[in-house]
Amino acid sequence: MIRVSMPTILLLYLGIMLFFLFFIWLTSHLKGGKKKDLPPLLKFISCEYCHHPFLVKPEHPIHQCPQCSCLLKEENSSDI
Repeated sequence: MIRVSMPTILLLYLGIMLFFLFFIWLTSHLKGGKKKDLPPLLKFISCEYCHHPFLVKPEHPIHQCPQCSCLLKEENSSDI
C-alpha cells in the first residue's frame, strides 16, 4: 500500500478541482465565440452651459439639462 500524507491528499484534491474548473471555463469560453456588443441603453453627456453631467437615451436628438433646464442638441460626431 502506498503511504500518502493528509496535506498531499488535500493538495491533490484542490489541484484536480481547480483543473476541472479551468477546463469547464475554457470550453465554455471557446464555445461562446465572439459575441457582439449591445448598444448602450444610456449615454453620459455634460451640459454645455452649467457643465452638469447626466444620462440620456441616445435615440432622442434633443435633451434637457435637469439642473438648468437648457435644451441641448446632440452633435453627430463619429467616435474614433
